[in-house]
Amino acid sequence: MNSLKENNQNQYQYQQLHQYQHKGQNRHQYQNEHQNQQQNQNKHHYTHQNQNQSQSQNKENLIVAHISEMFALELGFSTREARLIGKAAEYHDVGKACICPSIIMKPSALTPDEFEVMKMHTKFGAQMLANMRGELGVVARTVAEFHHEDCQATGYWKVPTSQLPSFLPLVSIVDTYIALRNRRPYKPS
Repeated sequence: MNSLKENNQNQYQYQQLHQYQHKGQNRHQYQNEHQNQQQNQNKHHYTHQNQNQSQSQNKENLIVAHISEMFALELGFSTREARLIGKAAEYHDVGKACICPSIIMKPSALTPDEFEVMKMHTKFGAQMLANMRGELGVVARTVAEFHHEDCQATGYWKVPTSQLPSFLPLVSIVDTYIALRNRRPYKPS
């Protein structure tokens, strides 16, 4: 199947080159135009890949939000507080929009430098939500920036949980659970 496709592409390229020669254009002009077409096709594929990644991430964010809300209710938060936590949890990974897809979708372990870049999604997320107003804005910024902290202060930014709001560990636990449960480019589900 691939060889047939390659053969068709080669025939098409030959026909295009032949057309260019009849129009008085040389091989170099043809190659430049063909290269531009290839780049445009690659951009389309890259954009399509980002859209799929984005759709998958949005679905996962909604799952984290829903489970966080249910978990908060189980832990004794009021209905209003649980809804607020759930809505804020939806924004926990918003900063990943600022991270290069080649790092996010890397099918193997990140290098130390790549991991440092990945950690920045929490800071980027808090910055992206800086203009969100009200209680939701405060909670969403906190969740975005600190959802990778843990009770031993060994998270991304080594912030002790005693300095963080009581709802934050539950969002962190839910995010970790979903990450372990779902397929990632670097691991099966």
